[in-house]
Amino acid sequence: MTRCLRRFAFILLASAWLSACGGSDSGSATTPTPIPTTDFTAVQAAIDASPVSELYVVIGTRSGAIYSYRTGGFSPTAITPIASATKMLSGVTILRLVEAGRMSPSDHPQKYLSYWPT
Repeated sequence: MTRCLRRFAFILLASAWLSACGGSDSGSATTPTPIPTTDFTAVQAAIDASPVSELYVVIGTRSGAIYSYRTGGFSPTAITPIASATKMLSGVTILRLVEAGRMSPSDHPQKYLSYWPT
């Protein structure tokens, strides 16, 4: 139960952060690089307030990690099976971007991800 709760909390935190990122309005084929903020106080407060005792959160850009924080004994090198959990995270993120008018459900990945095959 604790492992499942830990995964869910991570997915919830990650989807909340990712839903703030938007796609490109210009329709270009390049992947937009978000402008990182250096103030992760709210993220850290949410992690600290989590009932999950062991979390590891990393936020990054194409350049690499811009923020990392862990609680408990969770190791960044630990293997944690997540099965299809990324499907929910991706779905929630995409639907939030559609809701915000930043994407359309009929958009193709190539519009936002330059490395995606055509």
